[in-house]
Amino acid sequence: MASTMSKILSVQDAQELARRRLPASLYQYLVGGSGNAKTQDLNLEAFDDTTFNTHVAVYNEDIGLETTVLGHKLSMPVLTAPTGNNRMLHRDGEAGIAAAAADAGIISCHSSACGHSVEQIGAAAKGNPFFFQLYFIGDRDTIEFTIERAKKAGCAAIILTVDTPGAIPRERLFSERRDLVGGSGLSHMIKFLPQVMTRPAWAWDYVMDGMQLDCPMGMTRDGTKMDMFGAIMSVLNPSSPVPAWSDIGWIKEAFGGPVIVKGIQNPQDARKAVDVGASAIVVSNHGGMSIDGTPGTMRMLPAVLDAVGNEIEVLLDGGIRRGSDVVKAIALGARAVLIGHAYLYAHAAAGSGGVRHLLELFRRHIDQTLRYVGCPAIAELDREFLFDYPRAGEHR
Repeated sequence: MASTMSKILSVQDAQELARRRLPASLYQYLVGGSGNAKTQDLNLEAFDDTTFNTHVAVYNEDIGLETTVLGHKLSMPVLTAPTGNNRMLHRDGEAGIAAAAADAGIISCHSSACGHSVEQIGAAAKGNPFFFQLYFIGDRDTIEFTIERAKKAGCAAIILTVDTPGAIPRERLFSERRDLVGGSGLSHMIKFLPQVMTRPAWAWDYVMDGMQLDCPMGMTRDGTKMDMFGAIMSVLNPSSPVPAWSDIGWIKEAFGGPVIVKGIQNPQDARKAVDVGASAIVVSNHGGMSIDGTPGTMRMLPAVLDAVGNEIEVLLDGGIRRGSDVVKAIALGARAVLIGHAYLYAHAAAGSGGVRHLLELFRRHIDQTLRYVGCPAIAELDREFLFDYPRAGEHR
């Protein structure tokens, strides 16, 4: 494992190592954007098109990377985004990701579609704050039971993802497509076997983990469990209820703490989130896995910030691949960023250790970027440090 991490000097390295370790269908599941993945590309391009206005002949001995999100201290302005089914990628799963984030002094966010229970996640976080993303799995009683469990496990905030009202197809040429294991039955496993035979390291981990396919957070009060595929299909079924603005109130009341609305893509919805009492919002297009054809999130950010001012904390995800991207987002006005694909590649390649390693890479690159632009601290960043950036309402 140490030899694997020594090869990871960038997110691109982690992605390549993930590709080599995962069965083809799992890798396609990990990297694929919706439609023809144009929005995924636009997320990346928006960061590339945002350039620095550097201040030279400036020496800052100590660089301050710390910030806060909802009053919680972070060692750097990065959170790990809520992403589903991580235990299939590596048996360390969500518990390993929570432990790595805690060691890095940042907040981890976890999906309802997780392979470890929120209780296991809370224990792995070692008292460090973590956030829990609430999907509407099951009926209202099941959802409220999930909220109760998250609260008792030490969850510091509920994330309500609002941009996934159903499944969106991912286009891939038929000759390249590979079927993901779709259940725990023998027929599914036989169909999956040819892919597994070429990935012995992943297969060994999967077997040693008991071929775990449960969704612990899809459990009802009477102990009835849901498997991961049933849980995901429950979320993506177009006939299933999706979170609405009117749900924020009872979710806040049931949780008794802050609710973050994730999936904001325009200033009108940002204002609605403020009006219904959200504590923070995440400007997000689901990493390009929601509907294809929306702008990169960095292009959405200025208009959202102008709409809400200082009334609510604004976070951002989508397309963040290096520390300089983090600095650009903070300079433009985001409180912090959520990274998704970036840490998932490292997790798939090397488990919890890979996530720790990648977070340290981000920390070093954020520090280096601040030194080169002539800024002493994250708290001092503003648009003065950007030469070219998307203006409010501008979609290029």
